Amino acid sequence: MMRAKLSKAMSLVLALLMVCTCLTPVAFAADGTGAAETSSRRTMQEWNEILNTSDYKTYLERHADKKQASSTVTIDATAYDADATTDREAEVLYDVNADGEHSLYTSDSGKVTWKFTVREAGLYSVRLVCYPGNAKRGDNAEKSTDIERILYVNGKVPFSEARSITITKKWAPQYEANGGFQEDLAGNDLRPHNLSAIEWIDYTVKDSTGYYTDPLLFYFAAGENTITLEASREPMSIKQIILEPEKEIPTYEEYKAAYTYKQGTDAPIKLEAERPVYQSDESIYPLTDRTSAITSPQDPTVQRLNYMGGNENMKTVGQWVEYNFEVATEGFYSIAIRSKQNDLSGMFTSRTLYLDGEVPFKECYSLRFDYTKDWQCKSLTDGATEFEFYLTPGTHTLRLEVGLGDFADIIRQVETSLDNINDCYMNIMKLTGASPDEYRDYGFSRLMPNTIKTMLIESKNLYTVSNLITELCGEKGSQTATLDKVAFLLKRMGGDEDEIAPNLKNLKTYIGTLGTWLNTVRSQPLRLDYILIQPKDNAMPKANASFGEAVWFELRSFLASFTTDYSTMGATAVNGDTATSIEVWTTEGRDQAKILKNLVSNDFTPDTEIGVDVKLVAAGTLLPSVLSGQGPDAFLGCGGVDVINYAIRSAVLPLNDYEGFDDAISQFNEATTIPVTLYGTTYGLPQRAGFYMMFVRIDVLADLGLEIPKTWDDVLAMLPVLQANNMSVGLNHEYDIFLYQMGGDRFADDGLRSGLDSNVAIDAFEKYTRFFTDYSFPFTFDGPNRFRTGEMPILIADYSTTYNQLTVFATEINGLWEMVPLPGTVREDGTINYNAVNTVAASIMMHGTKDEKSTWQFMKWFCGKDAQAAYGSDLVTTIGQAAKYNTANREALAEMPWTTSEYEALMDQFDNLSAITNYPGAYIFARYLEFAVLGVVNDGADPVTKLQSYVNTINKEITRKREEFELPTLELGKTYETSPEVKAEMEQWLAEHKIHE
Repeated sequence: MMRAKLSKAMSLVLALLMVCTCLTPVAFAADGTGAAETSSRRTMQEWNEILNTSDYKTYLERHADKKQASSTVTIDATAYDADATTDREAEVLYDVNADGEHSLYTSDSGKVTWKFTVREAGLYSVRLVCYPGNAKRGDNAEKSTDIERILYVNGKVPFSEARSITITKKWAPQYEANGGFQEDLAGNDLRPHNLSAIEWIDYTVKDSTGYYTDPLLFYFAAGENTITLEASREPMSIKQIILEPEKEIPTYEEYKAAYTYKQGTDAPIKLEAERPVYQSDESIYPLTDRTSAITSPQDPTVQRLNYMGGNENMKTVGQWVEYNFEVATEGFYSIAIRSKQNDLSGMFTSRTLYLDGEVPFKECYSLRFDYTKDWQCKSLTDGATEFEFYLTPGTHTLRLEVGLGDFADIIRQVETSLDNINDCYMNIMKLTGASPDEYRDYGFSRLMPNTIKTMLIESKNLYTVSNLITELCGEKGSQTATLDKVAFLLKRMGGDEDEIAPNLKNLKTYIGTLGTWLNTVRSQPLRLDYILIQPKDNAMPKANASFGEAVWFELRSFLASFTTDYSTMGATAVNGDTATSIEVWTTEGRDQAKILKNLVSNDFTPDTEIGVDVKLVAAGTLLPSVLSGQGPDAFLGCGGVDVINYAIRSAVLPLNDYEGFDDAISQFNEATTIPVTLYGTTYGLPQRAGFYMMFVRIDVLADLGLEIPKTWDDVLAMLPVLQANNMSVGLNHEYDIFLYQMGGDRFADDGLRSGLDSNVAIDAFEKYTRFFTDYSFPFTFDGPNRFRTGEMPILIADYSTTYNQLTVFATEINGLWEMVPLPGTVREDGTINYNAVNTVAASIMMHGTKDEKSTWQFMKWFCGKDAQAAYGSDLVTTIGQAAKYNTANREALAEMPWTTSEYEALMDQFDNLSAITNYPGAYIFARYLEFAVLGVVNDGADPVTKLQSYVNTINKEITRKREEFELPTLELGKTYETSPEVKAEMEQWLAEHKIHE
């Protein structure tokens, strides 16, 4: 009994000591006090209002008795309510894009409100006369991200779909004078640059998810009303906001009946799909297909850009490409497309067709392209009818937009079911914990009858959806099998409460599977070769090559491979007799290497006449190649510790003295350059920067009545509530966060010894290990999955990896979580240090490079703003949201497709980073710190004793490594203070080696 009381007393004393800990931190680029508060951060009250917003379907049902509007209300955007506006940059501009009129510029954050009077109550569609771009830039340059707004009616978001109003920008690919692509020296097509082509448009507010094809309707009562637009991403200018009746779109039968039938007589008009006039995204680009001998155009000896789309790009709802064509004779024409959809097995993908800016008839929202392994050439159809289109003489525009078609309702139903199933899991988990006792009687039917009922209802719903997909596609496939498995499990658990506890883990797994299913079917890949506009009676061209054509094509391609010089691919001119060429290695991955090659071929080589041979190599290849003297000129993605390890062995070249170094390094935070710098000499250009941030399940915290924590004390204060609901906090193994927030460092005395024996380091280690020993934080866990289910509503983890995982593999919780700066440590003066510890991957120049000047030029280009922004954008387009890129370049980070709140949170943390200098022997810390932590957590060792037991071991390794490279050393147990002669020796060594300041 006495021991228990003493233990509790000691725990209380330690808790008070931990709260009172207050030491000044070491930070780079900031003093560690500027994070945690951003202009876009919402209060929990605002989050509660958002989370309780119903969906559009419910909104329409609630207003089913309201009539459609029959009049129009026009609002002058420049007459906004300044008192109710929080956008500090809102400004009336004149002559935007030479329109000769006034308009209101709205920035990428804050709200703008308009007051107006409605005479006739009713349901209105909302049209914006807007300029979807940054009218203040003046250089015609634009970010590649879309514009996003939240729309409020009378101070409230009317339905959930109004939280994400997306307006795409307009981009124009740049072709040669003859309308074709630029070619390199060997005749290969080069990908065109896309330039901003933004102009004033009329945008009718619609659902950005693609679930509803008609314009969204909003109810306005008679009298005074307000509309508010809150910026989530990107600025735009607005001239007018128009409330108007919904425009009726005819059916195909009504459309045909409106014209006297007459078939057009023009010769077939062929539009190459890879050459649109305009497109919605900068990252949409043409690709090369060599699987078919008759893909247009095709050449067995050179690379031709000959199709658009596929699984690489133009597969996301809302993306579009636009073409112009001329018609000479009036009449009905068939529109056929040579296409291939071989990505979604057993399903079809959809497109929406616009002619001259309008959807001709309702069926054009659901144009269908069935799964096939081969190319097909067919007239546009919804699966039942092949359509004809009435065209008048003159110029027309044809736009193909990615849509969900007949799958829109299906996907929406599954998403709703997933939300309900996840709620069921959370209710059960709060009662039983994540690992329930399958032999215990929890009394589910008595305690949560509605949860059991919901599982049975959702089982029936998923079976219904599965049958509907089978009916639409004509067969069962892998997609329906997934739905059937989840439905069976729900039926089993809902029908017998004894099956709930044993199958709870299976339910958790199936929730993830269902989320992945949603992500897969939302993607709508389709390869487009060409578009054919011709009279219906004309014969359709063949879609696939004959056996003889295929063999002849492959034979010529094989023979050409012996004479093609791949190292100069992309070069458009030569220096003397041959083009300058360097060799660059990367271990990033096949898709990343392909994107880099495209960027080099299209941007770097044409501008510099330097050929780059990009090679994808296996991890671990660099070391043996260096030892054998067969390494590359430059290596990409080298870890900070490895950079210095190579540097002290003279395997990489210092960069400080190259032309333009100061300008190049100025694009990075100091904290991102420290890991690749040793004693003032920099050996690499930062490429990627990784650091931890806090991920928060807003819905769970709101449900529990908790606020987002700002300090570690806040985290501990909310712990009783979380643990009472069988929830926990995920803290990955990152002692350095506490060490650097409290003002410590791994090294001391210019890297001659460990700094882990300092009072700060010991206090930080005690504080860190107590989270696991005293507060029962889980030591090993699957963070993303537990965060996804709500078991772990707070997760401290690497921002890039975790953000990408959650965005793609946890789509069911999109909009329910936020990424925010880390909790901080309170200082003595009341300020808070929020520092995270930064890790870096860098581009390095290898010793023995054949052409230092060209290699340095490549490194500056690739690590610079434009290349990093383009590389990051292409990664997202090609691989998907799971490939969002953690660039180290501050300016490039601003160009990435982040929302305003995400970008502000990132920059808050980016400006509050600490860095570990990778002195010789730095590698030894990770091993012994892990030993120390395991000793405390698993064996119950005293934190102070355990950490100090490894200090001498670490110091011995540091001394051994420094002696190996003939660097000044300290005797064990000595410091600069006790050995001033060593400090003087070190200063002399630095002076003799002309260390860069």
